[in-house]
Amino acid sequence: FNHQKRIIPRHHHVAGSRIRSYELINSHTIDESVMLNEILDECSSDDIVYDIGANIGTYTLTLGQITSRGDGQIIAFEPVFSTYNRLLANIEAERITDSVQVLNIAASDVDQPKKMYTDQKDRYSTMSLERASKIGLSEEISMTAAIIDNIDIPEPTIMKIDTEGHEIEVLRGSANILESASPTLYLEPHEGGDYT
Repeated sequence: FNHQKRIIPRHHHVAGSRIRSYELINSHTIDESVMLNEILDECSSDDIVYDIGANIGTYTLTLGQITSRGDGQIIAFEPVFSTYNRLLANIEAERITDSVQVLNIAASDVDQPKKMYTDQKDRYSTMSLERASKIGLSEEISMTAAIIDNIDIPEPTIMKIDTEGHEIEVLRGSANILESASPTLYLEPHEGGDYT
């Protein structure tokens, strides 16, 4: 209700930072995220960060506080349209719109629509039917998928990938950028993805 009506962008404490969001940011103990804390230690105001699997923006909002102080930028990838809209609202609440670009696509190894499984709350979404079955995601939606190497965006210095079982496809679709830019890569692998 708070998010839909945009009543109060609440303040949240995340990994030592204070961010504004309409969401309940700490819904899955993000303060304890080793990955977020390591990225925060490395990130500077001039970094180009890809937040692949941005969801409602915990990483984008937190790291955006750093990149907005310099020439850096966050490029957030969020394919689920309702979550994408929530992410945009949170970025506006945090007042970092000038240093964040949000793409309503799924980073993948193909340039074509793909199926995704989600639920009413949009907390978790996955392209893996096996993973969707295990965590009880029953709603099937279609979204745009794209190869990162084919998108005209600045090359990253840091890449964070958390795509609920679609990580290998993301890596395949960004092979050229990974080779040319050699970004620091942070990857959260998930059971049920294609790891062959």
